[in-house]
Amino acid sequence: MIGAKLGKFVHKTTPVDIIITPAITLCAGMGAVYAIAPAIASLMTSLGQFIGWARNYPLS
Repeated sequence: MIGAKLGKFVHKTTPVDIIITPAITLCAGMGAVYAIAPAIASLMTSLGQFIGWARNYPLS
């Protein structure tokens, strides 16, 4: 979504739009993924550890 918004921002502003707009969109999207992915990975790891703990928790 971040990449699409930045792509729309640069769309039709330069004569070389056919190159610039996709490049900006891809770079912004990749930058957002690199910024957000570690937090999501940490959350998923914690969730997996919780599920493993809950599965092994004695009920009696």
